[in-house]
Amino acid sequence: DGLYAYLAAGPGGIHVLDISDPGRPRRIGGFNTRGFATRVAVSGNLLCVADGTPALTLLDVSDPSNPVYRGELDDGAASEVVMLGSVAYLASSDGIRVVDLTEPSVPQMLTNATPGAGSVGTLSLQGKWLYGSSSGQGLLALDVSDSRAPRSVSTGLRAGFFTGVAALGNRVALAGSSPELTVVNVSRPDTQGQFQVEDRRG
Repeated sequence: DGLYAYLAAGPGGIHVLDISDPGRPRRIGGFNTRGFATRVAVSGNLLCVADGTPALTLLDVSDPSNPVYRGELDDGAASEVVMLGSVAYLASSDGIRVVDLTEPSVPQMLTNATPGAGSVGTLSLQGKWLYGSSSGQGLLALDVSDSRAPRSVSTGLRAGFFTGVAALGNRVALAGSSPELTVVNVSRPDTQGQFQVEDRRG
């Protein structure tokens, strides 16, 4: 509802802030997770925490001032999480994992949507597309029209390790070391079905 913000605080778990007055945010609660909280995502009253190890911690935030533990996925590690309904996508050391959250007390890993991609650092969801940055395959793109069975699409951007990805409209911005910034137009693939680089800087 825009009144609360949930912050990942590393070894301190998560903090809940009341931001009804944006100029004076106020901490009203928190939860000390078992792992190292790096990212959070929320859908309805369910908060997902990318928690290092365990990969995923699930909290009920019906009362934001008092998050309640619901369950966890103790299978590997995760550094990033995004949610689409009752499905979570995790950035992990072996690709993008797809997790069913229908029963938060017993989350179920459905599949690794990008086997062979190597370590995935960040994720960005835009409409029916999920983008990720990986060590083995560069820019990843998944069609998540079927959220539980996403389809991987070749992007053609395999060079280098992108450390960050952000999608907005028909463009995806990628952070890296050389170049520092790559902007990709994802609206019109070329004749080989690969996305077009519009700009490189740094």
